[in-house]
Amino acid sequence: MLSSSILNDPAYLLVAVGALFVHVCYQLSVSVLTHLSSHSLSRKTSEKRLLSLGFSYGFGVIVTTTLIITSLASLTQYVHGGSRLLGALVVGLAPFIGLATVLWYYRQGDGTRLWLPRPVASYLLERSKKTHSALEATLLGAATVIGELPFLIGPILFVTYVISLLDPSTWLGWATFYSVIAALPLLITTMYFTSGHSVARVQKWRETNKAFLQWTSGIALVLLTIYLTVLQLGVTP
Repeated sequence: MLSSSILNDPAYLLVAVGALFVHVCYQLSVSVLTHLSSHSLSRKTSEKRLLSLGFSYGFGVIVTTTLIITSLASLTQYVHGGSRLLGALVVGLAPFIGLATVLWYYRQGDGTRLWLPRPVASYLLERSKKTHSALEATLLGAATVIGELPFLIGPILFVTYVISLLDPSTWLGWATFYSVIAALPLLITTMYFTSGHSVARVQKWRETNKAFLQWTSGIALVLLTIYLTVLQLGVTP
């Protein structure tokens, strides 16, 4: 049975790892965290407080990502041939998300301005300025995941497809594991700021590498689609 052997199948593991790579290339959560940290530092927030805000923000990202994955996987459970339907949805949507990533993810010009509509960007940036508590930081982290869902849904659909092939009792655990790994850059960035490093250095890195992140994530989605299509065709129902 496919679901019992998938954890030992490097082909499906590669799909999950590829999805994880694309996921961490998207930069909205890092961008908002950078603004949150910058405003907190300007208020002379203590390192301990900044660490609490950063980890609470990451917690919000982890919980929201986990809920989205498990919800999508659960929905397919009630549909006949749900995994096949989810696989078809991945193959149908992912290439267009990859193309959109290459064409529109970053706005033209210098800096690291993202594709976000102005009202959404203004809301997130304004909330980052006004975030003072752990709860507010958690909700802000959740909001960034939802705000970036038009792009994040690409890698999320891939990993949801892989998870949906497993025993349903393991879905929450694997979705949480994936979400924690995907959020590691946020936790590392928080510790980077609390150790006395400049926010400007992170911004400089993001601007220098934005073309690499944009093109590799977009192309990776297309390649993953091709790979998954071949993989599905090679699996006997």
